[in-house]
Amino acid sequence: MALVVRTPWTPDADIAGAFSSAAITYALLVPDSNYPSGGYSVTPGTFNLTTRILAFVPSSTSVGTSNYLPVFDPTSSTLRLFNMVSGAWSEVTAGTDLSTVQCNTAILGW
Repeated sequence: MALVVRTPWTPDADIAGAFSSAAITYALLVPDSNYPSGGYSVTPGTFNLTTRILAFVPSSTSVGTSNYLPVFDPTSSTLRLFNMVSGAWSEVTAGTDLSTVQCNTAILGW
């Protein structure tokens, strides 16, 4: 199971400077064909940060009628993906093929 991260990435809209002194790095998140239970393991270094990830701010993340939300779980240091199911956000089921999903995202941290 692997998540491809392309950074630096030029985002759809420049939101740099909108958030305090935290560093902002941009990435295109490209999940694989086998979403792992609990999400993808990530570190600050994955996104060219040195100390800590604060949050992911998605710009555009949809495939067809499905919308995806990347969420950082600081307890397990994982990137978890959620989608809207019956009007509620739910984590993607382990084993789901997300290889056609691309998340244009800003990552805040240090």
